[in-house]
Amino acid sequence: MATPSLPYISPERYLELDRAAERRSEYVNGQMYLMAGASNEHILIVNNVSFELTGQTRGRCRVGVNDLRVYVPSRTSYFYPDVVVSCSRFETTGDRRDIFTNPKLIVEVVSKSSADYDRNLKFAHYRTLPSLNDYIIIDQFQPLVEHFSRQPDGSWIF
Repeated sequence: MATPSLPYISPERYLELDRAAERRSEYVNGQMYLMAGASNEHILIVNNVSFELTGQTRGRCRVGVNDLRVYVPSRTSYFYPDVVVSCSRFETTGDRRDIFTNPKLIVEVVSKSSADYDRNLKFAHYRTLPSLNDYIIIDQFQPLVEHFSRQPDGSWIF
């Protein structure tokens, strides 16, 4: 038996619904996906990474966490990375300036349920952002950090 498809939601309607909601959702291919709540470990890792990046880049880059959407125009998708860094002008879009468009570095802290999504679908979307040079995935349950880096020819290495 086929699974019924969900109705298409326009990007404008997504932003309207997400801004009014108590919990955040990401937007991919005309669908909204409710984000799971963060564990204590997740929050601790995000805070530590943000603190370290802010200290390391003070005066050169801006660091954002959690509630800043990243817009991927080539895929018309919106994501909420755990940590995002821009070392050029912090470009935003939208009347509320809550949509970030030019990340240099994105960090995702993954759980068992989000690891495949972050490593595959999200990264495929993020790779289309011309400003993005580095993507870091941190596992919250084991000492594992994966760093993907864009090369001068546009390819990515692990």
